Amino acid sequence: MEDTSQGRADIALLHRIAHERTEGKAEGGYNYRTQRANIRRGADAFTETFAYPYVYPALPPDATPKQRTTLLRVAALVAEFTNVPALENETEKKYKPFGVWCAELSSAWAKQKSNTGKASFDPRNPDHIAKRLAYLHTQDFEEAYRTIWRIMQMANTLNAAPSCDYIAIYSLLSRWGNGVSEGSRGVRASVLKDYYGNVGRTKDNTEN
Repeated sequence: MEDTSQGRADIALLHRIAHERTEGKAEGGYNYRTQRANIRRGADAFTETFAYPYVYPALPPDATPKQRTTLLRVAALVAEFTNVPALENETEKKYKPFGVWCAELSSAWAKQKSNTGKASFDPRNPDHIAKRLAYLHTQDFEEAYRTIWRIMQMANTLNAAPSCDYIAIYSLLSRWGNGVSEGSRGVRASVLKDYYGNVGRTKDNTEN
């Protein structure tokens, strides 16, 4: 998928949050710890108001409630999971679908956490990532976001988590829809298609 994000303030915000967490300092004179803490609060409807001053300026005045919520939630993901590196477009593929990243995570998880060091790709014995993805397509926006959050929590515990394309997650959730239209169903199903189309084919797994 081509990167059509140049010039978009919302995309620039996500890139900036990822950069600042790597550098450990904020731009524009903000206190980094305070800024990060408030952006992280955008993960929940009860605390998201703390994130408004940092996130809303990146959206147009006529942004829809859905657009505002999506950017709040994904910005919180980027700020929260500092052990999950952001995809570097300069050195890696420009776009990594969430399902592809989950396939890489299955291999990385098995390498560190399982007794054998190899992931189980048997549909009769799915790993923790596959179990969480199994019903993702049936979930509404907030439920799907919490599932993604829990998967990110797992990745955050690894010594070397695969690089994540946070922009791809933003695109996915922006198009999540209601699960009724053909377009929405296609977007939701794409995660499992990408996962099972790539699981077991990562470099780390083939070398084990």
